[in-house]
Amino acid sequence: MTTVPRGLLAAFIALLLLAVIGGAWFFRSQERQYRHQADDQLQSVARLKNNQIVNWRQELLADARAFADNPFVAKNLVRWFAAPDPAATAQILAWFGGLRQQYGYADLQLLDAAGAVRLSLSGNNEALAPEARAAFEQAMREGRPALSDLHRAHPGESPHLGAFAPIGAKGDRAGIAVGCLVLRSNADSFLYPMIQSWPVASRTAETLLVRRDGNDVLFLNELRHRRDTALQLRIPMANVKLPAAMAAAGKQGLIDGRDYRGVEVIAQVSAIPDSPWFMVAKVDADEALIGWRRQAWYIIGLTLAIGLCLTAGLGMIWQRYGKKHYQAAFRAEAERREAEARYRTTLMSVGDGVIACDREGRVKLLNPMAEILTGWSQVEACGRPVEEVFVIVNEDTRLPVENPVTRVLREGIVVGLANHTSLITPDGAEFPIADSGAPIFDDQHEIAGAVLVFRDQTEDRQAEAALRRITHLLQRAEEMADMGCWEFDFKTRMAWASPSARRIYGLSGETWTIEDVQTLPLPEHRPALNRALKGLVYDNEEYDIQFRIRRPTDGALVDIRSQAEYNQDENKIFGVIQDITEQVRIDAAVRESEARYRSLFQSNHAVMLLVDPDTGMVVDANPAAIRYYGWSREDLLDKRIGEINTLSAEEIGAALASVLSGQRNSFEFKHRLADGSVRDVEVYSGSLQVAGKVRIYSIVHDVTDRKQAEEQRERLQEQLLQAQKLESVGRLAGGVAHDLNNLLSPILGYSDVLLMDLPETDVHRKYVQYIIQAGVRARDLVRQLLAFGRKQTLVVETVDLSELAAGFAHLLRRTVREDIAIEMVAAPGTPTVRVDRGQIEQVIMNLVVNAQDAMPQGGRIVIETAQVDLDQEYADSHAGVQPGRYVQLAVSDTGCGMTSEVREQIFAPFFTTKEKGKGTGLGLATAYGIVKQHGGHIWVYSEADQGTIFKIYLPAVESAIAPKPVEVAEDEEHAPASAAVMVVEDNDMVRQLTVDVLNRRGYTVLEAPGGAECLELIKGHAGPLDLLLTDVVMPEMNGKALYKKAVQLRPGLKVGYMSGYTENVIASRGVLDQGVNFIQKPFAPKNLAAKVREVLAS
Repeated sequence: MTTVPRGLLAAFIALLLLAVIGGAWFFRSQERQYRHQADDQLQSVARLKNNQIVNWRQELLADARAFADNPFVAKNLVRWFAAPDPAATAQILAWFGGLRQQYGYADLQLLDAAGAVRLSLSGNNEALAPEARAAFEQAMREGRPALSDLHRAHPGESPHLGAFAPIGAKGDRAGIAVGCLVLRSNADSFLYPMIQSWPVASRTAETLLVRRDGNDVLFLNELRHRRDTALQLRIPMANVKLPAAMAAAGKQGLIDGRDYRGVEVIAQVSAIPDSPWFMVAKVDADEALIGWRRQAWYIIGLTLAIGLCLTAGLGMIWQRYGKKHYQAAFRAEAERREAEARYRTTLMSVGDGVIACDREGRVKLLNPMAEILTGWSQVEACGRPVEEVFVIVNEDTRLPVENPVTRVLREGIVVGLANHTSLITPDGAEFPIADSGAPIFDDQHEIAGAVLVFRDQTEDRQAEAALRRITHLLQRAEEMADMGCWEFDFKTRMAWASPSARRIYGLSGETWTIEDVQTLPLPEHRPALNRALKGLVYDNEEYDIQFRIRRPTDGALVDIRSQAEYNQDENKIFGVIQDITEQVRIDAAVRESEARYRSLFQSNHAVMLLVDPDTGMVVDANPAAIRYYGWSREDLLDKRIGEINTLSAEEIGAALASVLSGQRNSFEFKHRLADGSVRDVEVYSGSLQVAGKVRIYSIVHDVTDRKQAEEQRERLQEQLLQAQKLESVGRLAGGVAHDLNNLLSPILGYSDVLLMDLPETDVHRKYVQYIIQAGVRARDLVRQLLAFGRKQTLVVETVDLSELAAGFAHLLRRTVREDIAIEMVAAPGTPTVRVDRGQIEQVIMNLVVNAQDAMPQGGRIVIETAQVDLDQEYADSHAGVQPGRYVQLAVSDTGCGMTSEVREQIFAPFFTTKEKGKGTGLGLATAYGIVKQHGGHIWVYSEADQGTIFKIYLPAVESAIAPKPVEVAEDEEHAPASAAVMVVEDNDMVRQLTVDVLNRRGYTVLEAPGGAECLELIKGHAGPLDLLLTDVVMPEMNGKALYKKAVQLRPGLKVGYMSGYTENVIASRGVLDQGVNFIQKPFAPKNLAAKVREVLAS
């Protein structure tokens, strides 16, 4: 044998090793690159979905927190829990419905503090599931919203979770919530679709959401490769290769493992923050590395090619050294290969599977087709029993079938398989087959073996099934369309018909004679049918005709449409027929409906328009519309709806589209009329078909008058709310003023006493005077508060308002600046009014001072009086006004005016537009309160840079003007007194001041802090008692009640009242009752002495 030189052999081995090592290095490099790409994609997808889930959960919590923190929501829900009346329930359910429509919640519920469902939008009042109960208790315990875990309340329910928001909780303090608001979100609506989506096309990629449940991993979502898994599929944690188990065990990042199918996967696992969930984003390793594996084959092939090239080179060299040695071997091998090739060509070219067995039934040979069909290779099957390689069962019974080889070897005959036999491969694949077996005889004609020939019938079965399906579908299509097909052969004069055609015609049998068919149409249709048939056959005219038959099976009249074509070569007609009885009936009904519509449209008294939705043209209008809009019929039908409707073209298009889609059918528009006016209208619209075209009908109602009435009602409501607001502030002001008056009384009183006792030369007199000045300013401020709150006591008299205003105007002219002119315009013969003169003068003074401040460059103020009659129409548009006769007092100026925002707050206390330190903000508020206390009304009319006018309306009376009171002389005021006075005052300082003032003037004074003590003193006092001087408002017993009891003990006892706030005890709506003696706190000592002298003298 010739050998190769060692150097050449070493070089060959070195080059071969270099090719293998280089191929291996490149192989691993490509694997790492593909693995890195797969890892990057999984990390990106996992990060995206993790963020989406976290954001979704945070949005649920944020929604719950927003509702829980909303004071309006909490207030209404707490009130509902206390008193769940039907109106409030309906309002809450309506609110729930709006939230579900806006945010897509599956349900909204209200739970009480015990967790019982009190209200549910869906009507689901079942008890809470354990997961929901845990979240509810957490939210109630911590006083803030909490999320439940994903769960089902019962097997048929969609997986969901809920956001639980405690109602009534304040801050972070727990235990004060009265209930809980539940926002339920189904996983089907967002979570599952988001998890199941994948950003790129993939056969195997999917995302799993799991959580640990004891020693198992619980799958939370539906899986791509297995059904009905959400909250049902559990796999033990002991399965350490499972990525889901690794995630639940705390592992994160990229891992390799086997998923729930047992398939190798690459996965990215991570925990969902603030939840018990874990996410697994995975893809099959085969798919992720398919590019690498494809390249791997290329690398292996290239390496093998290099090796083969090297081998070929070595071989060529080898041939050079040992050509003679191999020539003989080559010829022998060539002959052997040629013989084997002829044998294999014959066997391998057969399209059927062939298995050859020996006499024991063991496999000796499988051709390639047999390998494909059985799933066994020649090497694997050789020597095995044929029953193990060729496994067959009955398709219907699934029972094993006797192997044909067994029978051939037993009986020595050719046998075939029965129908419906299936071949089962080792991997479970199944093929329907047809086969036959034959014996193999040796030279002694003994059975040496058997050969089995079989073929796959899958395609044959599929073709048969497809043909049956197509035939069935054609028959179903004919039945659903009420159609049938037929064919007429002129040679045989026979007609063939499909089952549907036979049903429509009412004939039995698959073939008919021409006589059978000609008698079916009604006599009046037969001539037209004959003409159409002749035109088709002789003139190649279109055959499409409608006629009516009387069906033989039931005698029904059937309308038929028939179409056909003529095949001249075969001399046959093929046609289709369709039962159009229902269509004919519908067409007739449509024509009748259109006629009724036309009659209703034209005779209707409502305004009706018909509009083309494509062009917006008015295509029809009834007489009522022509009368309403004022155009002629021709002009109206020449207009687009945009020329009538004031909306933009885009808004009109959107409205038309919403009508066509059925989303909306009622609208509020403004329509133009022919005279140029614009009217408010309500339009009810819908779509209909007229003459086969889609039209939009509109029924128009004029609601202009109703709109104006609604706007007037809204204005009145605003005025009422403003009045109620001022009334509330007034009550507060009155209460504050009462306490301040009690404090100011001793300050001013003792200051007067101290000032009287100090010599004129005493240096301390000026300090006392400063105290008095400050007290007087505080007293005036309190009186303004009382005036605004309408809590001051009025001393009313009948006066001529024109005379009062004119007399006061002289004082005003000396008060305002010289660059401001005051003009008085008094209407003659105005009725008298009942007012407190001083208070009305205060109103005029406040309005004039306010007008002066609005005219820094000078101007003119006009004071006017007039008699006015306010009718019902005026009263309807001004809240609180009663129709009747009034005296108007108007104060107008030419100043800077005011904006609408300032007008809305002009009477609010402490509101001012002046600089800081230049006004208290009580002037106009005081004027408002005084006018309202007199039963009058005050309104302001102003525009920016247009001046301002205040109009006051006081009720007119027909009474004589009262005479002016006689003033008390100065010497009478200081005359010595001798009388017994009982002073009752609950404020110690005010009582002591009153006692000191009266003692200094010579009165005998008794004092008591309250009604009960006063009555005890009267009972125990033996001397005379002339006057009871008592506070009005006291604890336990007011002054009026005290006097009633005291006068029973001392008949003839006189009474005088003193107070800073009467609370209607001795006054009706602030006006003193007839004959009541009253002095307002705080009072000066001389005023108190004068009032006591006046009461004793009465």
